Amino acid sequence: MRGFFFWRSALTKLSPVFNWAELINGIPATGAKVFTYAAGSSTKQNTYTDEGGLTANPNPIILDARGEPPNDIWLTEGKSYKFVFTAFDFINSWLTCLGIAKQSR
Repeated sequence: MRGFFFWRSALTKLSPVFNWAELINGIPATGAKVFTYAAGSSTKQNTYTDEGGLTANPNPIILDARGEPPNDIWLTEGKSYKFVFTAFDFINSWLTCLGIAKQSR
């Protein structure tokens, strides 16, 4: 009898922010930067390009010509993130994602 098992490497969730085109006054935010930190701190925190959490995104993530990240942004379950969005050297905004929920089983 052959046995099957399911293995999940890292517990990640697709980020609810910055995975789609970012526009500024209707114009793609080409070259804008998205920095990720542990919430409430200035300590950089990894995001990942894949659901398995095997490959870290660069930090900052630089948006492409359409204002989109080059890869998906996956977050580690159970961690809180602060996103800092900078564009054109003068626009700074931030968003905090508190407690990325663990998946119920």
